[in-house]
Amino acid sequence: MEEIKFKICTFDNKTPSYSTVDYLDSTGKSQYLDNTYNLATRKTLRQEHHLVYKLVNQYTEPRAILEFNLKRELGIKPYTILTNKTISGRKYIVQTISNDYRFGIS
Repeated sequence: MEEIKFKICTFDNKTPSYSTVDYLDSTGKSQYLDNTYNLATRKTLRQEHHLVYKLVNQYTEPRAILEFNLKRELGIKPYTILTNKTISGRKYIVQTISNDYRFGIS
């Protein structure tokens, strides 16, 4: 894997790094940021743990990659939300649009 750098780092009880965040608590004492809340997962974890949680959970459930050849006449835009009758309850967005202007194929 490539090296991953965080914009906000948590304090590791050693020396603060350049991007370690500290704040004043209710008593006015300086505290270092240890945990952050992630709205997507609804969990309070350290930044590094959020990344591990995301990577592990991303591959535990099977994902679907669907490929459709859509007609140009449908007028589908990149921001169009699509649904499929065979897979109910799922919504899809267009990831790639290819146009062949030479032969008029899209």
